[in-house]
Amino acid sequence: MSLRARYGTNTIRNAVHGSSSREEAMREISFFFPTVVRDPPPDAVSSKEYFDKHLRGTLLKGLTALAKAKPHNDPLQVITWLATWLQENNPNKPLVDGARLVVGLH
Repeated sequence: MSLRARYGTNTIRNAVHGSSSREEAMREISFFFPTVVRDPPPDAVSSKEYFDKHLRGTLLKGLTALAKAKPHNDPLQVITWLATWLQENNPNKPLVDGARLVVGLH
């Protein structure tokens, strides 16, 4: 079952959307969020470099922990588990009194 089918309430409030191109995405963002300041979206090479440098390591650790834990069969519970793990293990989390700030997902 798709996210749209599972969480969408009707054809307007359909939970998710994917644009067919960068240009179409910029047009749609401008239409739906006219007051949002937008930077141009990064190109594919810049996006991959950013992902490799800042996200890949933590995401791989989280997915490995998820595979070992096997927390639940319900996809929403699995996503919530991974989101909580990522939040708790965020290497960029702010320090408060020398300790990492932990904000739980509930």
